[in-house]
Amino acid sequence: MKESKKINGKKPSKGERYFKHRFPDLNLKIKFTGTLLIARDFIQEMYIHMGFQRPMSYENVIELYFEKGKFTKEKNLSKKMEELRNIDSSKDSAPKNPKDSVDVNTWISKSFSLKYEKDDEEN
Repeated sequence: MKESKKINGKKPSKGERYFKHRFPDLNLKIKFTGTLLIARDFIQEMYIHMGFQRPMSYENVIELYFEKGKFTKEKNLSKKMEELRNIDSSKDSAPKNPKDSVDVNTWISKSFSLKYEKDDEEN
């Protein structure tokens, strides 16, 4: 295991599943409520030279849910991303109308946004 820095004075243990390191019981209080996407195994052919890469551009995508800083659940979105790639792998890879400045600006804003479209069927 590659050496990791201490966090809040604690050394990490070996991680499981998605992570190389694990930091149990850090006792760090955070107020974050929401979701985070973590992804790995980028599909190089889907690289876009602009902003953030789309979640569908990764083989493995996990959504983590937090309530007042406490991890509450995870949702594996890898199959959903595969389905989206099979439907239209070029979705959001470029402006729909490159000659329309409003469309181009909208696409640029979306490409640099940290927000992502959620499927709220289970929320």
